[in-house]
Amino acid sequence: MGQQDRIRWVQKPPIIMKKGSHMFSVSRTAKTLGAAVALSFAMAMPAGAADINTFIVSGANQASDENREYLIDRIRDGVGVVSVGDSLRGFINFNTINSGSANLGGATGVDEFSGVFQVLVTSAIVNPIDPTQLLVTFGPDPAFIASLAAMGIITGPGAIAALFTDPSIDFCADFTDGAHCAATGPDDGTPGRTVPPSSADVSTGLVTTEEALGAFATDGLLWATIGFTGPPGTVPGEGISGFGPVSILAAFGLTSGSSAGNINAGLNLLTTGPGFDPSIFINRVTPSPFGDCNPAPGIQVGSCTVDFALSQQLRGVRDLDTPFEISTNTNVSFNASRRVPEPSTLLLLGGALAVLGWSTRRRNAGV
Repeated sequence: MGQQDRIRWVQKPPIIMKKGSHMFSVSRTAKTLGAAVALSFAMAMPAGAADINTFIVSGANQASDENREYLIDRIRDGVGVVSVGDSLRGFINFNTINSGSANLGGATGVDEFSGVFQVLVTSAIVNPIDPTQLLVTFGPDPAFIASLAAMGIITGPGAIAALFTDPSIDFCADFTDGAHCAATGPDDGTPGRTVPPSSADVSTGLVTTEEALGAFATDGLLWATIGFTGPPGTVPGEGISGFGPVSILAAFGLTSGSSAGNINAGLNLLTTGPGFDPSIFINRVTPSPFGDCNPAPGIQVGSCTVDFALSQQLRGVRDLDTPFEISTNTNVSFNASRRVPEPSTLLLLGGALAVLGWSTRRRNAGV
């Protein structure tokens, strides 16, 4: 299901004429036309200045977020050790789109742009240059697809993230982000909160406290799901890989300003939801960190452009009052365009012109 499958709903307002109104001046006619035209275009545009869609421009776009993540440590070959079969799960909060300072959520007066992601570790190799680091690749996690279905979000088998828009400013990265966030503590597995979290928090499954905080990232309108459009390695440009510590516990000793690793991703749009402005089209022209964009002469390798290119810096949590095991900062690049007015919009404009003609005839007839 792609953007071509979206349905745009346009509600046509009733035109009410006041009975017994006989005087139509040129000024009043102009006002009638102006109001009708303004209404027709307003109904075709995103709803209000608080809508995150209004910050997306035609051409290149940049967004940045602050995430919190934790390890689903299914393969217990050491507490917190990242292994094939484990998953990394996290909650997303974008704070900027095309801005050098925060312009989404928080105190900005603009809706939150948040979400959830989960990826499965598909390979993990000790870096021969630095044995404290792993070279890791990730793919879609079937458990995540099932969890989205339980939320009523039906997507393809390649989904790795679901994004939401939300007028309620309630995202919880840490316990200190509000009374509703503090109420979810303490850390799991410990008698009280610890800064940083303790190794007892590393779980083999979904963790109660982290999920309670993360629920505030998914309580809005679905914007879109993104991920792989085919099995990993089969679609040029798609992929997730990077490097990070052998054990997630290493992040406990680093502050949120210190780097513990880096992950790059090339992903595509899968489905859109009611929070997505249907006049926006995501263009698959953004260079991916995967694929050979500059092949040797005469060699065909296919396209390595994607809808979304991501670069994520893994950071520590030592200075945070949080149950999560990693803090991250992610930069996202994508290209968009705005659709021309649809027939329904033009129909409304035609109706406005009809009102003008009707009012002018009444004035000329002296009615």
